[in-house]
Formats: sequence, C-alpha cells, structure tokens
Amino acid sequence: MHLTKIKDIKGFRIFKDFSWPENLDDFARFNLIYGLNGSGKTTLTSIFSDLEHRRPASASSLHFEFGDKMVDAKSPQTASIPPVRVFNRSFIEHAIFEDPAQRELAPVFYLGEDSVEKQKEISELRSQVETIVEDLKSLESQNSTKQKGFDKFCSEGASSIKNALTRPGGRFNNYNRPAFESRVEELLASSGTRLEETEREQLLGVAHAQLMKTVANVKLPSIKFMELTQRVELLLERSVTASVIEELRDNPKLGQWVQTGLNLHKHHFETDRCLFCNQSLPERRLDDLEAHFNEELNRFQEELDNQIQSVESSISAINDFELPAAGLLYQHLQADFEKSAGRWKSSKLSVVNFLNTLVSALKTKRENPFKRMELRDYLFAFSTAAKDSNWLLKTASIALDASQNIAAQFGLEVIERINNLIDEHNRHSSSFEQEVQAAMNRVADDMVLSALDEYQQYKDDLRQLDA
Repeated sequence: MHLTKIKDIKGFRIFKDFSWPENLDDFARFNLIYGLNGSGKTTLTSIFSDLEHRRPASASSLHFEFGDKMVDAKSPQTASIPPVRVFNRSFIEHAIFEDPAQRELAPVFYLGEDSVEKQKEISELRSQVETIVEDLKSLESQNSTKQKGFDKFCSEGASSIKNALTRPGGRFNNYNRPAFESRVEELLASSGTRLEETEREQLLGVAHAQLMKTVANVKLPSIKFMELTQRVELLLERSVTASVIEELRDNPKLGQWVQTGLNLHKHHFETDRCLFCNQSLPERRLDDLEAHFNEELNRFQEELDNQIQSVESSISAINDFELPAAGLLYQHLQADFEKSAGRWKSSKLSVVNFLNTLVSALKTKRENPFKRMELRDYLFAFSTAAKDSNWLLKTASIALDASQNIAAQFGLEVIERINNLIDEHNRHSSSFEQEVQAAMNRVADDMVLSALDEYQQYKDDLRQLDA
C-alpha cells in the first residue's frame, strides 16, 4: 500500500483550497515535484513530516488516499498507514544541530587531550541551561496566571461600576475595562478621598433619581411673639378703678353671674324686682352694682376678650399650618427633611402650649379684673400642672427675660432649615442633569479609589515577574 494522492488541502499556508485535479495522475513509485520559490514545495514536506510523526495537521481540512483507503490527517494517530520518512532541511537542522540531550546527533565531536574535560563542562552547562529553562517556564506560568487575575480584576471593576450607575442615556452604560484602567492610572497620579457610606448612598440616590417638580417654600403664620407676650403682661398687671363691692371682687364667679344679671336688668327688663328671686331690690342696689361694674371695667373686659380672640386665632393658624410631604423631595433630601419635620412637630406643640397658656391667663384675668397678676407666676403654675419640665424651662425663660428670642426658644428656626432643603430640591430640579452627572462621577471615582491598592499590587507583581 502506498500513497496514491492528496485528496484535498484547505487552510494551510499557500494551500487555501486545494483539491486533487481529475486530470492529474496518481503518485507513482518515484515522483518529482518542482516549482518556483513560494509555490508550496516546502509546505508539502511539512505535511508529510506531520504524517510521519502522526501529528494532527494544522490545516482546516487535509485528506490522503492510500490505495482505496482515505486517511484524515486531522487524526492520523488512528489510521493504519505505511511508514513515512521525510528528508528535508528541517530534518537536517534537527538531526545535526539539535541539542544532544534530545537524543539526536551531537552538534560537535571533540578530538584531542582536552576532549573529556570539555565534554564534562558542556554537560554541566547544559544542566544549568535546563534548570534555567524550567525556571523560565515557571515564571512564564506565574506571569500568565497573574495576568489573567489582573485582567479579571479590571473587568470586574468596570462591570461593578457599570452595574451600579447604569441609567437611561447614562455615560456609564457602556463603561468598560480600558476606561476603568485609564481612570485608575489618573487617580494613582493624584490624591483622592473616599466617600463616607452615608454620602455614597445619598449620591447613589441622586444618580438614580427621576426629575421632580419644584416645591413651594413654607411660611409660618405671622405671630410677633415678643409683642404679644408684652401685651399680655401689661393686661395682667392692670387693675380697674371702681367702687368695689368686696364680696363680688373676692368671688369672681359670683361677680360674673351678678354682672350678667345687671346687664339683663339694664338692657332687657325694666323692673325694680330681682329677676332671680322676684324680691324687691334694695334702694341704691342697682347704683352700687353699676359703680362696681362701671364703663372702665366693661372696656377692659372687652379688651381682654379681643386679645383672647386674637391669641386663639393664632393657635388655629399654627394648628392649620402643614409641611409638604417628604416624598415630594428628592430621595437624598428626604431623611434631613423628615428629621426637621419631627423637630417642627415638637416646636409646634411648644408654641401651641405657650399660646394656650396666654389664653388661660387672659381668661383668668377677665374673671379677676381687680387683681394684679404676673405672667411668670401663671406660667410656672400652669407648666408645673402640665408636668412638662422642658416646656416649663422655655416659658419660664421667656417670662423672666423679655430679651429672649422666643422663636429660637421654641425651635422655630427649623422652618428656615426646611426651606433650605426645599431650595436645594428646587436647585436640583433646575440643574438636574448636571447634578446627576456629578453624582455618578463621584460614585464611580469612589469605586475606583477602593480598587487602587489591589490594582497597584497586581502591577507590582507583574513588573517583578517581568524583571
């Protein structure tokens, strides 16, 4: 059995798509192949050499015919073929000049007295070369492993940033490894500061936020606390000049009851008999009562009533005052807003308590128009009854020192903080895209900064392996 023809050669050097022509004779016992340089003669000897050593062909397709038997050169190990021998330039270089340690012909033959010593020296050098070659292979393997680890590290770093910051139309949607490595090198050459966890979460909230509508600032009802407190103090300290009936002065409830009856007698019933007991009124009784409840007292009580109504209107305005919902603000502002809203709730309670105290003091004064009162005493008494030591300290401080900033005492400056947050929300809406982009860049840089040490370690290890 001998080689009949090369059925086809595809994808190997000059033979891109060769098929044995039908008009070409089969191989005979002796064959001469000739052609110009580069026509494929050496390539054919390489094909036969692979067949000789049962090496799988490098061609995409290569088939031999041995008589009526087809042999696939891609898997020659399993084929039953006759021995093949190739004598070409490669054989000469391999057989004559190859290292004798590879069991081929020795490259040099020594003659003379020093031949034995020279041969020993050569053997030792060859042993050293073998050791160096093995060490080099080990270093190449380590380098390959380290390079693969470095490549994986950079790819995963880029992927993490991409996954964290992807958003419709975002610049990080196609973030890749070259961009990651470039930014790492830039930050290695400069100083960068890592984000705190809370700051990072806030910026991520900004990066993934959707554009929101603006929100109107809030405005507290206009209450001049200092002027109001001073007016109430003056009213409590006033006393009405009248011909006082001690029994009515000392019993405020009785005095109110009698004053109501006197008004009925004067304006609704003209009679000299008591409307309650139907007895005749003593002579001058109505005159004495009118002297007690004179016009000055009536004007004073009307003034007290007006002040009470004014304070109660302020209480209603405070109770009706509402903050916007936290959900109307961007997510990164909501925590601060809710904290400030909680402070406002506490401040609101203090304000309402204080105003209710003023109303109670004024109502007590109306029942006791002839008695001088001090607001501080009433505040102490009322707050002690309420068992609210914190509120007691606030109201007592106001009563004792008229120079105190009442708004600050009640924590009303929190409204300014709330409006600042609303302003920040509105600014964010007006420059939304710039704010989002800045947040995304800062978060991306923080993620890159977290990888600097490991990145630098990989680079140092690779540099050392290459040295």
